[in-house]
Amino acid sequence: MLADGSKHVRDANKASAAELSKALSISDPTFEVLTSSELSKQLREDIFAMLETNMRDLYAQSSFGWDPTDKRKEMFDSLSRFVVARRPDTQALSGYTIFRFEHEHDSDMLYWSAFKLHHLEIQSVYHVLYSYELQVSNASRRSGLGRKLMDLLGSIGESWRMRKIMLTVFEANDVALAFYFALGFVVDETSPDTDDDADYKLLSMQLGKR
Repeated sequence: MLADGSKHVRDANKASAAELSKALSISDPTFEVLTSSELSKQLREDIFAMLETNMRDLYAQSSFGWDPTDKRKEMFDSLSRFVVARRPDTQALSGYTIFRFEHEHDSDMLYWSAFKLHHLEIQSVYHVLYSYELQVSNASRRSGLGRKLMDLLGSIGESWRMRKIMLTVFEANDVALAFYFALGFVVDETSPDTDDDADYKLLSMQLGKR
């Protein structure tokens, strides 16, 4: 995955939070789009604390391992964008999603011609909205918040002409897998085979067909 080289992706990465917000068909002030630089120190800590509460054990038991320093760098990268949900009564953080605009090339292909094996490099580029995190507080689970946040990501992706949403899910996270499959996600063609002993799946959902 790359964050440059594609005009669609470059344009999306230059967009301000206000420009990204225009894609959202909501007037609910409890939802807000923010860039990494716009997060307050307290909000950063709240975001990381929710991730740690929900996911630390899954990371620690996976091939990724749990490294809070590296995870913070990934989450709060300058290209990271956030859709934050707050409780209407207290403004406390109730959930969020972290995403980036990226692109991927089609896989290289091999084909036979005149009895010789040739290598064909495909030049097609997919413009992708990659969801790095979707986290909901314990108090807000089963409220439809996770689905709402993913719907908002879809609206942003379509507005900026991304081809699909992609994300990574641990094989051990049965609840998350069931949730994403119910939303219409499928195992992406770039996901590692089960024979590779990978403990995660890459999922994707085409945009413009929802």
